[in-house]
Amino acid sequence: MKPNQILKKKIQFFLDAPTDIATYEQEKLEDIEAEDDRSAVIDELDFSIGKTLLAPANNFVLNNRTAEGWTNFERAMTWIYNYIKKAKPTNFSLTDEPFAAVIGMSWLFDKKDMTDTAVTLLRRRWDLKKEQAHEYVVHKELLVSLYEIYYNNNQGGLPVDFLPADHIYRRLINSINAPNEQYTALLQEACDYHLMHTTLAADKNFIEFAYFELIPYEILLVLKTREKLGFEALVIDHELMKTPLAQFQGNTSTYDPERDEVLQLVLRKAK
Repeated sequence: MKPNQILKKKIQFFLDAPTDIATYEQEKLEDIEAEDDRSAVIDELDFSIGKTLLAPANNFVLNNRTAEGWTNFERAMTWIYNYIKKAKPTNFSLTDEPFAAVIGMSWLFDKKDMTDTAVTLLRRRWDLKKEQAHEYVVHKELLVSLYEIYYNNNQGGLPVDFLPADHIYRRLINSINAPNEQYTALLQEACDYHLMHTTLAADKNFIEFAYFELIPYEILLVLKTREKLGFEALVIDHELMKTPLAQFQGNTSTYDPERDEVLQLVLRKAK
């Protein structure tokens, strides 16, 4: 499938997704309450978000129920954040993608403490994985490179240097100071890359974006970083950037982790 075909199919999937999750969530609370295995309890923060939060969140935003949608997205991001904090590095279910998802989404939500912690945990994971550290889910290299540029004013010796020279993410960083008219084509290519590495393209490409599939958080953060470097805001002529999911409105979220019954139950049982 071509990128725009993937986008249309994913949008339709989310438009058809059920949004009444009260029964499912109650069942999940009962399952967690009965679970004695600490690792299994922690895994629920990762495994449960699909039906519980993400499909409804996409549905809400696409149907202009903006606050409900971004509240669920923030809740999902917070669950994943606590999952990577609590899961053992040797946990077989722990992959690179939740680290990337938390870095990207927490940065957009302006939760810098979460972003800093996720970057630290990812760097520790790189130390443990050694030569395999930079395989798969390589948008994490883009995000940490942007983090270094944005927060530390560092444009040398970045994680994208581990990627092939022709990889779109390495070229995005190497050209970060290029004029807008030269940079636009790279961003359009990055949008195609995003869609071609979602679950619908999993038969041909490894999955990079399974959590927040249609939120182009890595593209939004490239734009954010470029603006800090002094470039004018850039409009990308790509269908991925034209959906409500690309118009980040995290300020409408009303999420309060202290009132999140599922999260608080997991945190109590994970001690």
